[in-house]
Amino acid sequence: MTLLTFILFPTLQIDFQTNVWCSPVVDLSYIMGVFRLNESKDIKDELVVLYHQELVKALKSIGYLKQPPTLLELNVDLLKHGSLNVAMWIVFYPFQFVDWSKMKAEDMMGAESDNERSRNFRKDLYRHPELQKLIKEEMKNWMYKGWW
Repeated sequence: MTLLTFILFPTLQIDFQTNVWCSPVVDLSYIMGVFRLNESKDIKDELVVLYHQELVKALKSIGYLKQPPTLLELNVDLLKHGSLNVAMWIVFYPFQFVDWSKMKAEDMMGAESDNERSRNFRKDLYRHPELQKLIKEEMKNWMYKGWW
């Protein structure tokens, strides 16, 4: 017998957004990072409630033995790990403002430092006036929550 004994448990992975065993905050941060905030600012709370309801249903349907997180626990985790929300928002949200009729995906993917189109894409990504306005508004929210 070795010092290391591996115990295998049957597992079922529910993939809401990411495929790792982690806090639901990761899923919600991703969702918040790709959702257009200017459509309705109040929708974020509704998304959290809807996500929580679906998560609880999914966990119960597979026979999850522990108590699912409460909505309050989920919201506390969102506040605790809000910096992840900031990172996801900054990474994904700007791509919603790219005019893909003028830009090719290859320009975005260019890894060569001498690729001028790729450099220009990265420079222009955060220059969209509507995006800058929204980032400034969100930065206030992040600062008030202690994330910035």
